[in-house]
Amino acid sequence: MDKIIDLFDRKLSPIASKISGQRHLIAIRDGLILTMPLMIVGSIVIIFSTDFPIPGWADFITGIFPTWDDFIWGVVFQSTMSLAALIAVMGITYSLVNSYKEEGIVAAVLAVSAFFLLQDGSAWAWNSSALGAEGLFLGIIVAMIVSEIYVRIVKGNFVIRLPESVPVAISRSFVALVPGAFVIILFAIIHVLFRMTPYGTAGAFIVAVLQAPLVAISASYIGAMLTSFFISIFWCFGLHGDLIVGAVTVPLLQAGYLENVEAFRLGLAIPNIAVDGFQSLFLNVGGTGGTLGLAVVCAFFSKSKQLKLVGRLSLAPGIFNINEPIVFGLPIVMNPILIIPYLLSPLVVATITYLAMSAGLVNRIVAAPPWTTPVFLSGFIATGGDFRAVILQIINIVIVIAFYYPFIAMWDRKQYALEQSSAE
Repeated sequence: MDKIIDLFDRKLSPIASKISGQRHLIAIRDGLILTMPLMIVGSIVIIFSTDFPIPGWADFITGIFPTWDDFIWGVVFQSTMSLAALIAVMGITYSLVNSYKEEGIVAAVLAVSAFFLLQDGSAWAWNSSALGAEGLFLGIIVAMIVSEIYVRIVKGNFVIRLPESVPVAISRSFVALVPGAFVIILFAIIHVLFRMTPYGTAGAFIVAVLQAPLVAISASYIGAMLTSFFISIFWCFGLHGDLIVGAVTVPLLQAGYLENVEAFRLGLAIPNIAVDGFQSLFLNVGGTGGTLGLAVVCAFFSKSKQLKLVGRLSLAPGIFNINEPIVFGLPIVMNPILIIPYLLSPLVVATITYLAMSAGLVNRIVAAPPWTTPVFLSGFIATGGDFRAVILQIINIVIVIAFYYPFIAMWDRKQYALEQSSAE
């Protein structure tokens, strides 16, 4: 086992370091994080539409505010979650250009213009969904292209520079003239070319050829299992698996989640299961590896003072999905006994959760509570107010407890023996 751990450490660590430090993936992560306040607030508000599952709620709220649903979906949704792709374009461009030590805000403005240039724009009206779920991948691609163009033109000094005595705001605008002209002309040409294709727009092409297939894979059972496995295995070696794997999967999971919200808005069947929130709220209750269950086992079923103390100290943070105290306190990192349940228990829970949602026993995810939302409340909110999600979270915790128990029993005997021998 030690040889396997050493092999994974030597092979995975360099790969993980490259992924976690790759500037484009960091920019995508930071840009999508910029959308989170709108996503969280918007998703929580839309739960309280007339479909909120409390008897009498619809009559009560429409009695006070007859156009409540129009307000929720026509104003709040359109002003928050429906702008996810547009905000991501700005955030990704800003982050990426700043990583090159250039002025990110100017490039972000150009990227927004380029993004709109690729929309349909018929009769001076844009499809709002193209600024949200449908436009997310297009937005990422636009941000990457505009950022690279802007940086290369500026670093190549193909810009108009004014004397230092000129105010910074004016000077900055003149620097952006050449890259701005290049970007606008280029994307206008791209718009015209796509209008000549059966797809009509670049966004429709990206959704059909790239976004839809990738989202379908990531939201599938296999996608959920692979994501969970790689997140856990990086953590086993002390690497932040959520950040490393999330750099690749977050755009897919968020696009799948936004598709769910759009279907919820239209009253259609919710299409995706393993979306943003599936891992953090149902598989990894208490943190990656489902460590709330592990904390319970340590706190109440162990004899070792160390295990009891670490377990009890980890219970309160675990309720809010913070598990560093137990991951590094036991530790799980580089621990050949605890690595096994840490890797496998989320896969078992993933199977049960996926089957429950696929069979319609529990609603699929349509809201995005923060990952630190307390256990049980998080499941209720994420599924649009489904109490069965709370029961599912309880079942998942019980399964994790049963999974960890024999391994902790082995580790406990070893630690307890060491404590007894040192006390003599």
